[in-house]
Amino acid sequence: RSIFFTDKDDYRTVVCTPDQAEFSSEQEWRREFANRLSMAMEYKGINQDQLAELTGYSQSSICGYLTRKRTPSMYAVREIAKALGTTVEFLAAF
Repeated sequence: RSIFFTDKDDYRTVVCTPDQAEFSSEQEWRREFANRLSMAMEYKGINQDQLAELTGYSQSSICGYLTRKRTPSMYAVREIAKALGTTVEFLAAF
């Protein structure tokens, strides 16, 4: 199985073993990422604007991740995880 991450128009594939990822589509992964991102933000007590400030990403990018309209790059997942005090494995559902 593969999980898809995008960086602008450059599509990259990160290969995972079946026990690491059980998603049949990018949309399923986006849904899980959005749920985990929302949970981590709530736990940390921050909103989209605050996360945008902490990560250097725009509020519209954060909103796109939460509404499943955008797929973050692995770099973005790493920066978001760092800002939220969690792990890439948790946010990316690995």
